[in-house]
Amino acid sequence: MKNRLHSIIKKCELSYGTWGGYLQPAEIIMLVESGLIQPNQFGFTLKEWIRVKDRGTSNPQWFYFTPKPKFLELHRGLKY
Repeated sequence: MKNRLHSIIKKCELSYGTWGGYLQPAEIIMLVESGLIQPNQFGFTLKEWIRVKDRGTSNPQWFYFTPKPKFLELHRGLKY
């Protein structure tokens, strides 16, 4: 799971002051459940992503979030 989480973190970036990534529903759920991020108020809620995942939809979507300090530490270490 650790390697999977690292590959998801590598997909995320800071753009125009907002963190986000082009992620599949399962990746979003994994990031949120890891406790590394807080989803932003706009866009899908986590419950909506779980419903999308349960329907079998795996299309990636842009997902925006607020990173927690541990996420930023891992992101720096994985990117550079």
